[in-house]
Amino acid sequence: MGPQLTDARHFGQGQAVAVQKGDARLGKFNDALVALRADGTLEALAKKHFA
Repeated sequence: MGPQLTDARHFGQGQAVAVQKGDARLGKFNDALVALRADGTLEALAKKHFA
């Protein structure tokens, strides 16, 4: 394995998920993210796993 690639100049900040264009599940995924943000779960997971 090569070095860890984390340079914000190339990758930005935060997390990302790739979804194929036109995937019908994208709406459900976005709805789930909204719910996770609203109840604080997303922030708690980010602090635990990405801080």
